[in-house]
Amino acid sequence: MASCFVMLAAACSDDDDTRSSIDSTTRAVTYWEDMVPLFEAHCLQCHREGGIAPLRLDQYASAKGKAEQIRRHTASRTMPPWGVTSDGSCGEFSDSLALSAEQIAKIDQWVAAGAQEGVARALSVPPLPTLEAGKELKTPLFVPEVEGASSPSPTSTAASTSAGAIQRRRSSPATRCCRARPRSCTTPC
Repeated sequence: MASCFVMLAAACSDDDDTRSSIDSTTRAVTYWEDMVPLFEAHCLQCHREGGIAPLRLDQYASAKGKAEQIRRHTASRTMPPWGVTSDGSCGEFSDSLALSAEQIAKIDQWVAAGAQEGVARALSVPPLPTLEAGKELKTPLFVPEVEGASSPSPTSTAASTSAGAIQRRRSSPATRCCRARPRSCTTPC
């Protein structure tokens, strides 16, 4: 009887916070209504098509398949990667990716309820980062030169170049001695 009275009193209230708290406790946590906004704010920079992370969170099937892994990594605070505490003890950080305790609890509720999908909606995926002002760097062509020999031909094979380099290296101290001081060198070249 008392619980019936509480429900009636809450239903008659004009307070939106009371209504939303009742809704959040009675409805199931779903991917589209609850997880997608969280993923958009904290995860989709990396966990999406073309992103650097291997797991995609912009697709329900992929997220559901890895729901247990998502719960484990967010609970241990290894995801999202954020190297400082965001509990207020070190100040507030702008653009923090750290999840609050409430957000981690919501992920736990979603997984515990079977990672339900909910009603699909459009995703807001941030654009992939680009280096607009950067230069395209290319690896320079590097052809090593053996000391005391003419430069190797770029068309010579790697096998003949390495064999020649080994052969020349063995005789290079004497060759250097004879070239540097031809009259005082006693080493036969």
